[in-house]
Amino acid sequence: MSSNLGEKAATSPWSRAALLLILLAGLTLRLWHGSVGLEYGRFWDEIHGLRNVRALLLTGDVGPHHPFYPSPVWSVPQAALLKASELTHDRTGDQRYQVLNAERHPTPTAFRLCRGLMAVYGTLAVLLVFLVGRRMFSARVGLIAALLLAFAPWPVHVSAYIKPDALLLMLTVLAWLASVAAIDRPTVARYVAAGVAIALAMSAKLTGGLVAICLMVATLVLWRERRRWLLLAAAGATSALTFVLLNPAWRQYLEYLEQLKDEYAGHADRAGVTRGAFFSKLADFLTGDYLHGFLIGGLCLAGLVLLAARTWTRRAALGELERARRVMLLIVPLVFPVAYVAQTPHFKANNLLPIAPFITVAGAWLLVVCWQWAEERWPPLRRRWPAALAFLALAAWVAPRGYAYVYRTVTPSTRDAALRLIDERLESRHARLIYAERTDEPNPPWWGRRHYDFKEGLSAVEWVDRLEEVPPERLELSDGVLVDASRLRGPGASFYLALGEGLPPDRLARLAAKPFERRGPAVVYGLFTPRHLPPIIDLDHRACQAQDPSCAGCLELDLPPDPDPRLAYSFYAYFSSSAIGTTRAPPRAELDHKTIELVHASRRPERGDLFLTPRFRLDAATGSVRFCRDQPFGEGQLKIQLFRWAPSR
Repeated sequence: MSSNLGEKAATSPWSRAALLLILLAGLTLRLWHGSVGLEYGRFWDEIHGLRNVRALLLTGDVGPHHPFYPSPVWSVPQAALLKASELTHDRTGDQRYQVLNAERHPTPTAFRLCRGLMAVYGTLAVLLVFLVGRRMFSARVGLIAALLLAFAPWPVHVSAYIKPDALLLMLTVLAWLASVAAIDRPTVARYVAAGVAIALAMSAKLTGGLVAICLMVATLVLWRERRRWLLLAAAGATSALTFVLLNPAWRQYLEYLEQLKDEYAGHADRAGVTRGAFFSKLADFLTGDYLHGFLIGGLCLAGLVLLAARTWTRRAALGELERARRVMLLIVPLVFPVAYVAQTPHFKANNLLPIAPFITVAGAWLLVVCWQWAEERWPPLRRRWPAALAFLALAAWVAPRGYAYVYRTVTPSTRDAALRLIDERLESRHARLIYAERTDEPNPPWWGRRHYDFKEGLSAVEWVDRLEEVPPERLELSDGVLVDASRLRGPGASFYLALGEGLPPDRLARLAAKPFERRGPAVVYGLFTPRHLPPIIDLDHRACQAQDPSCAGCLELDLPPDPDPRLAYSFYAYFSSSAIGTTRAPPRAELDHKTIELVHASRRPERGDLFLTPRFRLDAATGSVRFCRDQPFGEGQLKIQLFRWAPSR
């Protein structure tokens, strides 16, 4: 493809129509992804993402009220959107427009509006990537880059939950485009506009400020033009002033960043991650299934390397201005990872996402270069329709990955749907325990909460490879089991059939897949539902009398005297955040010096985690229960309750 053909395509109806379809499909996909679980909990970070937005809506003060995502650039657009909806609610009385309930928690409408705004940010990022590809090379490159980014699972994901990643993605590309415009035509207005755009990107997340290096490096490439240095100084002053004006509490941001750096350092130390391993993880991410996949991701990295090689070997023919633009494109995938790993080796994919648009443009460029090579050797390919067919074939390859990802995340599996039904049918949700066999189906990372939710937060699912491995008494004393329907056929089916013997029909059910409602293999669940006997007993604890070298922190609890051997018992244990740390690992539990399994039930933000034990029987000879860890316990770090159960069978 010649550059002329590329320029013509930039204004052709075909080019505009293709871009419009890509944007509409991308926006629809992002809105669909954010359409379920309209409450706290589906995506964990939303509880942080909405804090300053909610505080601004309630007080009118831009804050920051919380250290997470403190910038008004993040909170004001969402608060304004919610305020408009709330005013509509006040005037019409229509509950659909209410954004805060009586407890001042966000309603589903608030989640829908805020996630919708994130979808708009993500879609605008796709549009801006098209502009990057067109400005650097041609409309074909821009369209292919937009196509690749629109349906990549990770960019879709961050555009559907309430966190600044989609905003950062959009503003980083916008700042880059503004910087290129300033380099192309070095006027005061364009350099000032670039400074403002960089300040906006930095306000979304402080890492967005790294895009300023593009303008600095390009000015260095064009160092002979002294006027550019003065304009660069003007852009820097404008950027700093804009950032301070937009973020009155900017000094606190630096304190927040230091705290986050320490937290990431702790994560890296505990995981034993080194800076050398960081780049291996980055390569896995760039070629992994949740960005472009191995084939397209590999092409993007190859395009980046080839573009860098061509820029160097043909630097004289390119001219200084074109060389500066290419360096600006190449520098982003280098600067972000290097600056990030210089601070911490703790890898978080969303923090590295701003490099995705630029490697995507490099991959699109390589695909067009390959097409040009084929055109030169086979002239019929120079017609319009072969290129259109090739583009459609690429779309048919790329788009299903995005739709499959979203379908998997918004449509509950048959297992999740069954667990939701179980939750609804449990008479009491306190300390319930279901045994379920694991599935081999991989779940997308950061896909959010499972589609079931034990409402009280005090019940749990114990996932096992096979139910035969669980001691029979544990199964009999549990609240129920969940298995694939295939277990009821073939070898070993007698074991599973025996579990359901004697259960009334309303406690035994089969659940099959149904398009857009449930997915996956058919499952069968049975409910045993032991009866909870009040009261719930709070157990007092004291320091252990016997010293154990492996147990620096030891607490002992006395059990009630004369336990009823006909009943079953279980513990509910609450450990504060300081007791379990960032590993979320509970202390070791022992009953008569035998380890008791602790099953995670739920996590309470900034407070701690809840754990359950499988049910067991006690007799008069049973002694005490104790909890051990490698550090002494502090005040209020542990709370234990005892439940009594009358088995149903």
